[in-house]
Amino acid sequence: MSVEFWLAAETFYNTTMVAVAVVILVLLMLTGMILGYSKSRHKKKIAAGGGVLILGLSIWLVAGHLRYNEFLEVNDHVTPLVRDRQKTFGDYIYRSEDEMQYFGELHDPESVRALEMYEEETVTEPIIYVGKDANFYYFEQDDELFKQRANVIFDTSAEETVMIGTTFHLMNESFFEIGFRNPPYIMYDRIVVNQEDTDELIDVENDDFVDTAEEHFSKTWSF
Repeated sequence: MSVEFWLAAETFYNTTMVAVAVVILVLLMLTGMILGYSKSRHKKKIAAGGGVLILGLSIWLVAGHLRYNEFLEVNDHVTPLVRDRQKTFGDYIYRSEDEMQYFGELHDPESVRALEMYEEETVTEPIIYVGKDANFYYFEQDDELFKQRANVIFDTSAEETVMIGTTFHLMNESFFEIGFRNPPYIMYDRIVVNQEDTDELIDVENDDFVDTAEEHFSKTWSF
């Protein structure tokens, strides 16, 4: 999907279609009034002309929809995570820096995968497995301990223990010009531990003071 197609499609659905729909509605009302209240002997011809115009505009709208309908499915997945503006009838609504920063931390890889203008890249972060207690798995990086509960996988065939995530990048840089951006954070997927999961538990002192993985990687990852 090109930038030109995207701009044409969002203008069609947010501006052109709305304007033409209003015109059709007005023509329908006028045609009904002419048929119901006019005493002109030419009212049927006038109404017929209005009907032809309404039909022509309706066919034009349908043709436009058939041309641009793929935009609708993709546009449903566009959020402030990937774009700084939203098209309205008159113009664009631009989001504030605070709003963009907030949405930039969202963890929504499935929505970005649905946008065909992005390519996906897998990122791995080497870490050290320490052990587990009844609630968390514990890991270490740069002599700092952290804990994680979700999506921890034990795989003896893995070469090392790593945290795996995903980044997304625009394939066509022209999309930057209309407000799209690369999601700023690595999106967490799973941790793979290169050993068997055992029932042995460890006793972590001051567990409440151990950062979660989200806290430990807050500057670079989203969870």
